[in-house]
Amino acid sequence: MAGRSVRSRLRHLKYRVLSHLPGRMGRRGRRMLGRARALREFEMAVTSSAGKTCVDLGANVGEVTRRMAAVAGRVFSFEPDPWTVEQLRANVADLGNVTVIPAAAGTRDGTVRLYRKPQFDRDPASHSQASSVLAEKPNLAPKSAVQVPQVDFLRWLSELAGDVWLLKIDIEGAEVERHLSWGAERV
Repeated sequence: MAGRSVRSRLRHLKYRVLSHLPGRMGRRGRRMLGRARALREFEMAVTSSAGKTCVDLGANVGEVTRRMAAVAGRVFSFEPDPWTVEQLRANVADLGNVTVIPAAAGTRDGTVRLYRKPQFDRDPASHSQASSVLAEKPNLAPKSAVQVPQVDFLRWLSELAGDVWLLKIDIEGAEVERHLSWGAERV
């Protein structure tokens, strides 16, 4: 716990206590405790990536990319949304070890529809995080979709010189294609 603020330690203690309660409060405590542990583990992974290669899938405006770039030798940041890519580029312009890849990560090269929240055009900064290539997400609008490039991520990864030390994936449910079953062939 060395290096963590008093506020952080108190919050962690609160979630530990809540996690032992029954019902909704206990579930919330366990969920928040799990998030806190995951964040701590992620920070440890970032810290250990000194001089190595990191990949940020679903970089959004670059908060995690910047954290990785402060330590890593190089960072590749994938972001498909055209508006968000421009924000990402502006936010990492001062970092020479970051490469922005304006594309969705997928299982094949091509283009895909990226669905946005209905309110995206009114306030893109607030609504950029929920965009997805999955049309069935309830908070997205088919009318708000834009065509974006998609990169076959496994091909891209195989062509990358060197190993990836840390891979962060936050691609709004598109981590696994919905029409595939584990161990089954494509229908």
